[in-house]
Amino acid sequence: MTGRDIFEAVSEAVEKMQLKWDKLCGVTTDGAPAMTCDRKGMASMVCAKVKESGGEAFRMHCIIHQEALCAKTVQLGDVMNTVVKTVNIIRARGLYHREFQAFLSEVDAEYGDVLYHSEVRWLSRGYVPQRFYSMRSEIDRFMKEKGRPLHEPSDPLWLANLASLVDLTHHLNTLNKNLQGKQQLVPHLYAHMKALCVKLRLFETQLRSFNAAHFPVLSEIKSAFPKADLSDKKGKCVCASLVTEFNMRFQDFSVIEKQIKLFSTPFLVDAEEVEESLQLELIEMQCDDSLKSQHQLLSPLDFYQSLDSAKFPLMRRHTKRMMSLFGLTYIYLPHVIILTKEDEACKLVKEDLRKVYTSKKIREKMETCRNLLGIPVNHIFPVKNYHEEMDTDDDMDALILKALDQIHCSSGFIELNKMGGSESTPQQPQTPPPPPEFDKPWRIMPWGNKDNLREKLRNFKLCSSDVKFVKLLIVGEVGAGKSSFINSVNNAFQERITSGALVDAPTGTTFTKIYKTHHIKGKDGSRLPFVFNDVMGLEPGDIYGAHVQDIITALKGFLEEGYKFNPVTPASENDSNYKTNPKVSDQTFCLVNIIPATKVSLMDQKLIQKMKRIREVASEYNLPQVIILTKVDETCPLVKDDLRKVYTSKKIKEKMQECSNLLGIPLSNIFPVKNYHEEVDTNDDMDVLILKALDQIVNLANDALEDQNPNGDVQESAGYSSEPHLPC
Repeated sequence: MTGRDIFEAVSEAVEKMQLKWDKLCGVTTDGAPAMTCDRKGMASMVCAKVKESGGEAFRMHCIIHQEALCAKTVQLGDVMNTVVKTVNIIRARGLYHREFQAFLSEVDAEYGDVLYHSEVRWLSRGYVPQRFYSMRSEIDRFMKEKGRPLHEPSDPLWLANLASLVDLTHHLNTLNKNLQGKQQLVPHLYAHMKALCVKLRLFETQLRSFNAAHFPVLSEIKSAFPKADLSDKKGKCVCASLVTEFNMRFQDFSVIEKQIKLFSTPFLVDAEEVEESLQLELIEMQCDDSLKSQHQLLSPLDFYQSLDSAKFPLMRRHTKRMMSLFGLTYIYLPHVIILTKEDEACKLVKEDLRKVYTSKKIREKMETCRNLLGIPVNHIFPVKNYHEEMDTDDDMDALILKALDQIHCSSGFIELNKMGGSESTPQQPQTPPPPPEFDKPWRIMPWGNKDNLREKLRNFKLCSSDVKFVKLLIVGEVGAGKSSFINSVNNAFQERITSGALVDAPTGTTFTKIYKTHHIKGKDGSRLPFVFNDVMGLEPGDIYGAHVQDIITALKGFLEEGYKFNPVTPASENDSNYKTNPKVSDQTFCLVNIIPATKVSLMDQKLIQKMKRIREVASEYNLPQVIILTKVDETCPLVKDDLRKVYTSKKIKEKMQECSNLLGIPLSNIFPVKNYHEEVDTNDDMDVLILKALDQIVNLANDALEDQNPNGDVQESAGYSSEPHLPC
């Protein structure tokens, strides 16, 4: 089909719908010649028709498509070719692939498989080398065992190029994801593009002196090979060529750059630089201090909507034009997977549907779906459809309705009619929002009985006289409130504000650096029979925060007091703080995950995967797991005003359910609390929530202890001389 054919089809649609050509402000297409050709392309013909009718239209090539084409120019020697070739060798043959997956399971690898590269998937160019880099040691070992050794991973210069590719494509993928989504205005998209170009120039300058400040993976290689000559020029050359490529592909934006600035920063634009028809209105606006304040407080849509249509008609018209431009030819739609027939896939689930999120088989199926389609696990919902039942089932309904609740199918288009004017449609009265709380609490709390709870815990006895303390391992993201929770428990017992576990202001970096045990004192100064083990906080990156293997090692009882965490290198038998033969009393009896309610919906997928890996190992050893949901007062205004409404708040229950979906921990093991952080005196309601959560935790830990053999040392696992075996 030619450009003329497409233009005639568009013209026919415009005439049929009785639209006015002069109202068309822009046309966005892909890069096909029939669309973009200067003389015979559909876009050129449309713009000419608009001009004929007295209007003006801007022609644009889809921004996200242009960005993807720029990303394809990233070449670092034969790095990508080697990565793709190796992945294809592993995955192309079924037997090889199955053996590789079995090998990964045996060595307890962080990931279960390598990723196929696909040219048509935008983010694949970044995800594939990133996964390859993370699994390089496992891949190298497997290929050697198969008689097809790789020589490249032993070459520091090749590894440096791979690291540069991983870091650079990460920045490009970040841009790509920023360009996706609903209600993306052209000015916002253009700002993202400009920001990346500025970053690339910075990267180029820094890489000239081999400063890898914003290339964390390259920094890791640099640290691993301090004596190697890694001063390769390819990285900075790629940055320079990318800047050139972006400038060339987005040169059309120079035509409307001033219009974009006028829309985005009207109070910073020089009136002489804008169209003469807009100059007087712009000056009036810039001299109005109240409008300046509104512009700082309101969104662009709300700000321009608030402008007086009689006083600023041309500015409002300019705004409508800018907000009507489409920067993308892709309509963003949320993607989810409904995973059906899980009862047929797993006998455990067939017998008890409530075990759908504890089943390893179902989790494997969800991971497979994620790897095949690239849809994150928190957008995959296992359900059981009705097909032979005669009556409804509450558990089936719960899965189906929860999946439906998570699915948000909205058009994402901005309602420009809200800008007002003679053609505006009156807004329909909105349905009042549902009440923020339930009629009655869905979980009963012993409010006012703090003393009874505290005495019960002070008199708590373990089921085994051979174990003095049950260990509770506290795990969570940096800044989640791990140390604050330990202090809050101590506050409740000591009836004053304490600081046994040092905490830091929320800086975004972990404060806990060493493995430390925290005891709680009773009335007579003796120690209560449970202790908290605090660890370094988890972070999404591979080279930041606590190493997952260190958490697992602590879980199994191999770490000694004072072990210093290393984000890159986990503990080994050669470390002075490593126990080679731990006893039952050295092991963890309950895994306590600390998650801030304010961040549940924003948790990074890599962080979730780390927490799931730790939970997986805990499940293998039949250890109970709970979630302490912190910062509930910051999440729900209702709870901030009255902490006793924590179990009537719909918002808090939604966050608890979201946690349950993310990690597979049942609601009964999720406890919302408010930690002490700015108080100077204890609070009875805060203490009740904390002590009730602790009461459940120590009982679960005691049950786990009862399942263990408290006599003697832990027996070694077959095939793993340094790992304990915890009987199920």
